[in-house]
Amino acid sequence: MKTKAFFHSTLLLCALFTLPGPGRTQTPIVQGVSKVIGSGAVGPLMGIPTFQVHGMVSGDDDTPLPSLVCLLSTLGKGHALAWGHDSFLMDKANGLFDTLKLNLQAVAWMDGAGTKKAAFLTGHGELARTSRSRVLTSALRARGYKVTDIPGRITVSSLSGIGVVIIGNAVKDFTPSELNVLETYVKNGGGLLLAGLGWFWKPYHHRPLDQYPMNVLGERLGIRWLDGYVVDPTNKYNGNTVFHTFYPNCDLQLPGGALAKLQAMLAAQGNNLGTYLAGNAAARKDYILAVASVAAGEAQTPLKNGWRASFDTQVRAFLAKYPKWYGSAWQFDQAREPWFSLGRAVLHASLAAAFPLDTARVNTLVKTLNFKWTNPDYQEIFTKYKVLLLDNRRLAADQRKFIKDLLEAARNVPRTMRRITVKTYLGKTSPDISKSFFGGGINIFGMSMRPLENGFPKDVRPLRRPGFAIVVAHETAHSFDARM
Repeated sequence: MKTKAFFHSTLLLCALFTLPGPGRTQTPIVQGVSKVIGSGAVGPLMGIPTFQVHGMVSGDDDTPLPSLVCLLSTLGKGHALAWGHDSFLMDKANGLFDTLKLNLQAVAWMDGAGTKKAAFLTGHGELARTSRSRVLTSALRARGYKVTDIPGRITVSSLSGIGVVIIGNAVKDFTPSELNVLETYVKNGGGLLLAGLGWFWKPYHHRPLDQYPMNVLGERLGIRWLDGYVVDPTNKYNGNTVFHTFYPNCDLQLPGGALAKLQAMLAAQGNNLGTYLAGNAAARKDYILAVASVAAGEAQTPLKNGWRASFDTQVRAFLAKYPKWYGSAWQFDQAREPWFSLGRAVLHASLAAAFPLDTARVNTLVKTLNFKWTNPDYQEIFTKYKVLLLDNRRLAADQRKFIKDLLEAARNVPRTMRRITVKTYLGKTSPDISKSFFGGGINIFGMSMRPLENGFPKDVRPLRRPGFAIVVAHETAHSFDARM
């Protein structure tokens, strides 16, 4: 019996440290790694549903979601490891903690043929190259690797014999031919070590995130660099976030796996889900991670190839199946069960952000979100003004009336606002998903319509107006400013 138990325990440990995939026996990338660090504002990553991807590194319980900063994609016989910031390949980060160790283990693991050759691409404005990644380059050479730069165009011949290609934040476009070469290279067993940064692209290059060269390449691999930052308030070193959560504890930050987790959880618990989560801290964490990841997938999966439409269909079917937890009618106790009040709001916001709110989309969401049993104000505000009211059904009649009157008065003014969120009525969760609201919207406070006096100097005549109305009007004006 002891031998049998030992055998099963060994199998379990192997499963935890083995990445699924085709071909050769796979060596762990994160084995023995306890901390890694980037430099600057690290950005999040997402795995595109339907691709074979796994989370490698993410934030922890007090890191706002999404917080996946490193993932691995398998395509054919090869693999691509992607980082959420080019600094993970640079000297500063590779001189601290276990960042270099992870990079070295990733290169060795992806070099399945044992070529002992790695190369940095430098022909597309890449920030990382041998001269800027000396720590990584020197460590590879010390392990017997030949490391070079590849300038100019990417061709089959330029990649011939190279086991791992390193692309550290390309900012100039790849040609269709180059993209085909890289995709074929991976499918045939090559490895890509990638680094990008989603948030910097649009403001610095004035082009949509879909046109970011790293995302154009990533779409072929199931990798997506997102807008936003990953910040941990408690795990820092010299102002930079230290990451200490690794595979296999990151997969719930992938939309496809997250939706499957929610489906399995609801199938098992059904109407008992509330009691189950209230008494199970580990299950609550999984639920929160899964909700945030599904929301990110719903709103930020690429539109190309029908990926977003396909995922949206799955998400809507799931939410409609469980109106008790995801319908619009119910009020949750935001102190005792914030994972429901906040999670539902995040998911509803992502549905509103995923596609233009034309009449067809609005009518579809009215059915999905089950407005049937809500106060008519909620459906009217959504259908007439294309604004979701995410308040955990706690705003009073006079507050809802003011919102309707304001939107009616500004009905013909272009705006970016698709939702009004009252976060004080939603609660807080750990991990934190309060910042995971996608799409245009405003956040307001749950204050009353009680009159407040202005704070003007004494020589200005006092003016008393409802505090709630002042806040809503002020925040709504920002959504007008964005378009005018």
